[in-house]
Amino acid sequence: MTTPALQVLAAVLAVAVPHPQGPASGMGGVDISEWRPPPRELQNSLVLPEEIIREVVHEMTDEERRRVVQYAIQAAEAHAQGQQAITIGVGGMRQKLNLVEAHYCARFVRQIYETALGLRRMSWPFCAPNARGMEENLRPHRLSRTGERRPGDVVGMSTDSTGPAGHNGIFVGAEADPKKTMIVHNSSGTRDGWPHVQGTKLSLWLEIRPRVTGIYRPE
Repeated sequence: MTTPALQVLAAVLAVAVPHPQGPASGMGGVDISEWRPPPRELQNSLVLPEEIIREVVHEMTDEERRRVVQYAIQAAEAHAQGQQAITIGVGGMRQKLNLVEAHYCARFVRQIYETALGLRRMSWPFCAPNARGMEENLRPHRLSRTGERRPGDVVGMSTDSTGPAGHNGIFVGAEADPKKTMIVHNSSGTRDGWPHVQGTKLSLWLEIRPRVTGIYRPE
């Protein structure tokens, strides 16, 4: 049954062209194939009601979670090798990631999840213009204990050890290095992480752990 929440979501997160497998009618029977993306001013203030998020989120498969981790690490490694951008994803769902721009942590997380899940741009239910808005959207999926974290979870952080939420990244565990537990994020920092420049990078979990404000499993 089509609910008001799904109707709102369909209008807000509409896609420009049909899904390659046919009209986008999987969300409660709502066909959004003819709608268009929301205006930029709406995208820049998007924080979704919890009832919408609960209705459209599905449990990620192991393969989808693996792609989240793979794409995140791939982006960080490409930056470390000197690349300024990388295109990830498959077919019409590919997106180009800017690896050198800083202050775009929420965009990085959104792009990784959208490409890994085969979603169109700006259609991930938790997308927001900034880290604080994204963490608010993710709040219903906050883990009660950080020790329950798994590769592919979203990490919310403060910009320093005492401040409020304002940064986020993707936990990748030891998938990039068997001897190190890490996250991948888009950061303005230049003193830590790999590479030691601003942009997309790998950072040690131990380095960012004092700043963690929450671990989120968006499923």
